[in-house]
Amino acid sequence: MQNLKIIIALMSFCLMERSGLQAQGGELNPGGIDVEKSFNAHLKDTEKVKVDPKLPELKGTIKKQYYSVIGKPISVNYLPPKIRPRAFKKDGVQDIYKGYMRLGGGIPNALLGDLSYNLISKDKLNLGFDLSHYSINNSRKTENQRMSDTKALIDGTYYMKEVYAINGQLGYQNKQVYYYGYNDLNSEFDSTYNYSFEPENVKQRFGTFFGKATIFNGERTAMDFNYSAGVDFYIMQDFYAAREKGFKIELAATKWFNETNPLEVKLTTDFTNYKNSEKQTLNNFS
Repeated sequence: MQNLKIIIALMSFCLMERSGLQAQGGELNPGGIDVEKSFNAHLKDTEKVKVDPKLPELKGTIKKQYYSVIGKPISVNYLPPKIRPRAFKKDGVQDIYKGYMRLGGGIPNALLGDLSYNLISKDKLNLGFDLSHYSINNSRKTENQRMSDTKALIDGTYYMKEVYAINGQLGYQNKQVYYYGYNDLNSEFDSTYNYSFEPENVKQRFGTFFGKATIFNGERTAMDFNYSAGVDFYIMQDFYAAREKGFKIELAATKWFNETNPLEVKLTTDFTNYKNSEKQTLNNFS
């Protein structure tokens, strides 16, 4: 019964609110909004006010403070100092050139020339050549006083994956000399013994072809032990019929102690033969 009364009261309140809303609906204008007065806002003129800040006055006062520190011994174990050598400035790294050339001259009619060039320079292969020439000619003052020496050489070294390395050389040398000693006889005797010869008659030429092959340790070994084994040969022939051949085998080993004292053992076998009108053989072992 009590619940029924509450429901009837709520329904009566809702009906009264609806009647009030309908009564007010006739006074509003749902079609638009009327502007009664426009509003124009603007700022008034202003003036810049300059403000100079002022720092507070400094009050210089000197205060003395005294501290009293009580000394207390501390036991610290210091290691002995390390004495190091004075450092020196290192030299700058110099430029590396692949070639070298030297040319010079002198009196009487002297010529000197050297040429060296590195064709290949890699981690495992180095290959280059050398050329040299030296000659003089004083024939204007002393008849047939002249000589020349020309040499060409190819040198190469190949480094293997292990500690082994192989070096090889091939070259040729040409020496030309003129026997002008007869001029001393002309100065000692009368003019009736005036010797004179054409250059080709007192000329002697020595042509030498040579080569070398060596195997050695290309890197430092753990025991500071260096070793090498190689062969060396040459074939020399003069302007006439003389001919000489040489063949040499060499074994070498070096042991270093404290990186300053070496002990070296070398074995050499030399086979040489000379042929002119007769053939001669000379074998040396050292």
